[in-house]
Amino acid sequence: MAVEPIDMLAGMTLVQSAKLNCLDPYAYLRDILTRLPTNLNSYIEELLPHNWKPRVAESANDSAQLTASRTRYRQTIKVSWPFANN
Repeated sequence: MAVEPIDMLAGMTLVQSAKLNCLDPYAYLRDILTRLPTNLNSYIEELLPHNWKPRVAESANDSAQLTASRTRYRQTIKVSWPFANN
């Protein structure tokens, strides 16, 4: 099954939007893709990068991994883009 260019562009746009909002793109996409099948259309705005809040971690290990992932990503942003907000 071939991926259409418009589908690739939509995925890249989500990744770039996540980066511009200082989110870890992997954590963001993983969370929204697990929520989408059960999310009501009226709540879709909550999944946009500028509104997104991660779910409460299911365990302390998940929370620690998310925090470490965000820290690594923010350090990457500071190195590659000095104008990023903290």
